[in-house]
Amino acid sequence: GHVIRVGEKASMLVDQLLAFSRKQLLEMKVNNLNYIIKSLSEIFMRMTGDDIVLEIDTRPSLSNVIADETQIEQVIMNLVVNARDAMPDGGKILIKTDNVELDEGYVNAYGDVIPGHYVRLLLSDTGIGMAPEVKEKIFEPFFTTKEKGVGTGLGLAMVFGIVKQHHGFIDVSTEPGKGTTFEIYLPVAKQEIISETALPEPPASLDGNETVLVVEDDSSINKLFLDILQLHGYNTLSAESGEEALKVSNTFNETIHIMLADVVMQGMNGWELYEMLKRQRPEIKAIFTSGFVDNVVVLDRIQASGMPFIKKPLSPKLLICRLREVLDGIIR
Repeated sequence: GHVIRVGEKASMLVDQLLAFSRKQLLEMKVNNLNYIIKSLSEIFMRMTGDDIVLEIDTRPSLSNVIADETQIEQVIMNLVVNARDAMPDGGKILIKTDNVELDEGYVNAYGDVIPGHYVRLLLSDTGIGMAPEVKEKIFEPFFTTKEKGVGTGLGLAMVFGIVKQHHGFIDVSTEPGKGTTFEIYLPVAKQEIISETALPEPPASLDGNETVLVVEDDSSINKLFLDILQLHGYNTLSAESGEEALKVSNTFNETIHIMLADVVMQGMNGWELYEMLKRQRPEIKAIFTSGFVDNVVVLDRIQASGMPFIKKPLSPKLLICRLREVLDGIIR
């Protein structure tokens, strides 16, 4: 297949969304994909469940890349979620890393690729695959093959945007019934290779024991958030709608330190819920999430309020870092 180009307008929209989800300055530093994948592997196991075999094949002494770790985590999470969703009856996901050198021949076939040394991240599934006309559109914002209310349609557009920001490129090969393979190429960092044993362990200081109310109407994402929070020591309460969250709050007599809520839900939206909870619990803080930025009015309110907002699917590290920042008062 060839590298799929997204139109100017689509690409601008993706850039705006990337900027909005953290008003972020990218934290570009020397990183190793093996380390990032290793730190996520436990989460992948929980996400994919029992009927999907997950194989991770990382190349020893993989070259480093210059990357924003959180954004690369979001890319990998996105692809794993998509692979899982493409295999409702189970199957196999392979995540593989290697060092590759791309020569002139490759460049001629692909257009705007600069020859040289790259790290390749390959992620393949044995799922339903895609027809050519679907494959052509997958990186467009709001394109989705899922029923209304299930897929956000922003996942792969975000992936495309992030890879492009990293001066990399992405290729996809797929056939109906034959599964799908994504290959992401990121330029090798000029710095020397850090051996994997010397890579730092993630800091334990992100753990906490505060109580977090998770309000998320997609039950699999709800469970994933709870898993991530519990792994880091937090007490969790859970609801799948604003109405249910108010009931949970009414029956819980201790402090709820923070609410993690989807903005766009059936019935009461996340912002309305927060306004109501704050009357009962003036001390409660909030972080909003959304996979689909379609409710402009609500989003404008959140942006105007300066409340922390994270784009889904989000990386576990981003979630826990942002949670600690808000709880510790680093960002309000």
